[in-house]
Amino acid sequence: AVAFVPLIQRLLLPSGGLPAVLALGPVLGALAALILGGRLGPRSIGCASVLAGIGLWTASSPSPALASAALSRPEFERLAFEEDANFAVTVVDDQLRSERTLLTDDFRATATGDDYLYMRALGHVPLLLHPAPSQTGVLAFGTGTTAGAVALHPEVDSLRILELSASVLDFAPYFEEVNGGVLSDPRVQVLVGDGRRSLGGMPQGLDVLTMEPLLPDSPFGVYLYTAEFYGTVRRALKPGGLLCQWVPPHALRPATFDAVIAAFSGGFSWSGVFLFGTQVLLVGGDREPQLDPARFPASGPAREALAALGMSEPSGLASRFVCAGWPAAARPLTDADPWVLFEPKAPGLEVLGWLPGNLATLRGREQALPAAWASVCGKAGAERFAGVRELHRAREAFERTRYRLPGAEGLGDFASHAGRAAAVLGDDPEWLHLARVASFETRRSEGLGLLRAGQSRAALSKLLAAAEQRPERADVHLFVALAADGAGQQDVALAALGRSLEQCPRILETRPGRLAVGIGFSPRLVGALKRMTTRSIGNGD
Repeated sequence: AVAFVPLIQRLLLPSGGLPAVLALGPVLGALAALILGGRLGPRSIGCASVLAGIGLWTASSPSPALASAALSRPEFERLAFEEDANFAVTVVDDQLRSERTLLTDDFRATATGDDYLYMRALGHVPLLLHPAPSQTGVLAFGTGTTAGAVALHPEVDSLRILELSASVLDFAPYFEEVNGGVLSDPRVQVLVGDGRRSLGGMPQGLDVLTMEPLLPDSPFGVYLYTAEFYGTVRRALKPGGLLCQWVPPHALRPATFDAVIAAFSGGFSWSGVFLFGTQVLLVGGDREPQLDPARFPASGPAREALAALGMSEPSGLASRFVCAGWPAAARPLTDADPWVLFEPKAPGLEVLGWLPGNLATLRGREQALPAAWASVCGKAGAERFAGVRELHRAREAFERTRYRLPGAEGLGDFASHAGRAAAVLGDDPEWLHLARVASFETRRSEGLGLLRAGQSRAALSKLLAAAEQRPERADVHLFVALAADGAGQQDVALAALGRSLEQCPRILETRPGRLAVGIGFSPRLVGALKRMTTRSIGNGD
C-alpha cells in the first residue's frame, strides 16, 4: 500500500495517463474476483469478465481532463495533449485571441500574445543588472520565453532549466516563435523535477536565477514564495548573485500580493520592485546591483530584443523601478503557514478590482531612483522615469474606468496622464502598447454598447476601427457583421461574418458569440450563417 501511490504517479500515470489509472481499479477487482472466488465457477468468471471489460473500456477512453471546462472551450483548437506525473498539459490555439496557449490542468499558464511580453523582461532585467552572468538558471519553463531571452546574452556560459513537468518541455517546439528553440542550445542543461529541491543541490552555483512559478495560491506554487524558499535561493546563488521573480497584480487579492512581496523582500539584503506593463518583477540579492551602461549591448539579437521592450539603454530599465524593500506582512508567508492556499474563492467583481487596487498600492510605495542609478541615467533618464510614472497612473486610471470600478478616476484623468506620458516617452514600446489597448478596448466597448442600443450605424464606425486595430480578434469581426447588417451594408456584413467564422469556426458557442445571438441576427444573416456553417442558430437557440 505504501508503494502503490508513488508507483501509480511515477510509472502508470505518465505512461498511460489518467484513463490507465482509473482502469486499474476494475482490473484489480477482476483479479480479486478470481482469487477470492475460491474456484473458477461461472459466478467468479462472470464477475471478473465484467470488471475486466470495464477496465479495458476505461483504459481506451479519452482522458477525463479533456472534458474539463477549460479544455472544452469552443474557441480552443487543441494541438497537443499529454499527461505526466504532475499535470495534464495541453497546447491550444485560442481562436478568439489568435494566440497559442499552454494549459497545465485547467489553468491558462502562459501564451504568446502581447500580454506576455513581461516574460522577456523577466529574462533580461537580472542579466543586465549583474556584472558577469555566466552561470544562469530559469525555474519554470512554460513556453520558454524567459529562457529564450536569457540565451540571447552571449556572456551566458550555462543555462540550467528547472522544470517540474516533462510534458511542458516536450511541447517547447510549439512555442519556438517565442523561445527561439532554446532547448537545443548547447549551453542548456535541463533538470526535470521539483525546482526547489534542485536548487538545494547547487550551493553557490548560480549568478542569476529567474523564475515564473505557478500562482502562490496553488498547492505546487506556494512553496516557491515562502521565507524558507528564499533561504534556499540565497544558498544557490554566488556572492553578488540575483534572483528575479514574477508577481501578478491582476491575479492576487491585495493581502496575498502584500505578503508575497514582503516574503521576497525579507529574504534578501537588497530587493527592488519593478513594474513592467501590469506585471511586477522582483529582484533580490546581497547588495544593490550596479546599473552599468556597458552591460547594455550595442548591437546584435540581444540589443534588438531589448529595444522591442524599451530597455536598450539603462534609463529604459531604471524607469520601471518602483521601490527598494517592502514592509513586513501582518501575517508572514512561511512553509509552516502557507495561509494563502486557504483563502476563500473570490467573486468575479472582486477579482476585477485586484489589478487597479494593487497598482494603487505600488503607487503608494514609489521611491526615487537609487542615487547611483540616477547618476547613470542623467537628466534625460530622470525625465523618462517621470514619464513612466505617468504611464503607471494612466494604466491604473484605465483599469478602473474600463470596468467602472469604485474610485475610477475617469477617462479624462486617463487622457491627462496618457498625454503627459506620451509627451515624454514618444515611441516607448510600453506606452505604445497601452495606447493601443486603451483605444481598442474603448472602441470595442462603446461600439458594442451602441449595437445593443440599436444604433447600428454609430456602432459600425467604432467597431470597424477596433477591427482595424486588432484584425486577429474574431469576436470584433462578428460584431462588425451585426452592425453592418443593421446599417444596411450587406457586403461589409457578409465579409466580416465570413472572416469571423474563418478565424474561429465555433464562435457562436463562445461567450461573445452567445452575446451576438442575444442581440439578434437578421433573417439575411441567419441564411448566410447556414450557408457558411453546418450550425443553424434558428430563432436564437
